[in-house]
Amino acid sequence: MKMHGITINGKHSFDDFRLLLNDFTIGTPSKTKVTAKIPYSSQQFDFSTIMGFQPYGRRTLTFNFNFYDEFSLEQLQSQRIKVLNWLMSSNNDEPILFDLIKDYYFLGEVVTGPDAQTNWEQTGTLKVVIDAHPFKVAKKLEGDDVWDTFNFEEDIAQNVQFDIINNGLVALYNVGFNPVAPVINVSSPMKIVQNGVTYDLSTGDNELDGFMINVGTNEIQVSGTGRIEFKFRREVI
Repeated sequence: MKMHGITINGKHSFDDFRLLLNDFTIGTPSKTKVTAKIPYSSQQFDFSTIMGFQPYGRRTLTFNFNFYDEFSLEQLQSQRIKVLNWLMSSNNDEPILFDLIKDYYFLGEVVTGPDAQTNWEQTGTLKVVIDAHPFKVAKKLEGDDVWDTFNFEEDIAQNVQFDIINNGLVALYNVGFNPVAPVINVSSPMKIVQNGVTYDLSTGDNELDGFMINVGTNEIQVSGTGRIEFKFRREVI
């Protein structure tokens, strides 16, 4: 039977460290509101979506584990050191995979030192708190329409690669909850225009400041000759 848990840095909580998941809490992010009160009035202006989308704050993930009861007290202390080194090894957000969420992963980091306790019955507990990006990120890139993994409730079949001769208009669809920044790969130098703003693309992968695939339909004008591919993943709450 598969023991559920989390994967960080390619290592699984049970498979690699014999941690039994006891319970967990997946926190929901809160909206970040920017408001200004109108003097001498009970009304206020809400500037939260001035950039075209609603920002959200970070979310908290909490996992409570028990150490598998196969260790002596000395072995348990050694195992604790290995586990803490594993959890605290990252200094930035990185993928956090949770077995019970199949199609998405979190981006987060263990910031606060995990609370590990041991008793004389040779058992121990471990509380892991992860500070995470507000949105779950899809494991699959958009445009990956493999039949066996296609989710008919959430996925959309769309083309993200286009062959352009001189000029072309392409459409991309973001069926997630949040605008995302794509990696744009081109086979030769090109230009793209979105909402009146022109971006220059060099051969290979490009990450552009300010260019986002917004929620819904995105029409993008492309000029140049060659192949262009947009690599992006949806984000959901």
